[in-house]
Amino acid sequence: MPQRPKYILPDISEAHNVGRNIAAVRRRKGLSQKKLAEKTGLTQALISHYETGRLSVPVEIVIQIAISLKVHADELLGINS
Repeated sequence: MPQRPKYILPDISEAHNVGRNIAAVRRRKGLSQKKLAEKTGLTQALISHYETGRLSVPVEIVIQIAISLKVHADELLGINS
């Protein structure tokens, strides 16, 4: 019998959900898009595109942003345990 998954995974095909999570955490940490861009080595325009859902966030970038914001990537992906 198959085991139930440990995590409830969100539908991450909707890029705007991940972007909204990034924006919410960034604001909670008191950072501007420009400051987050500096911390991650990305451009402010790219951060904006991710946050608005215009671009999907590659998993490597999610990890990079999570490290810069000092949070778990799960929080940015909207994964609940």
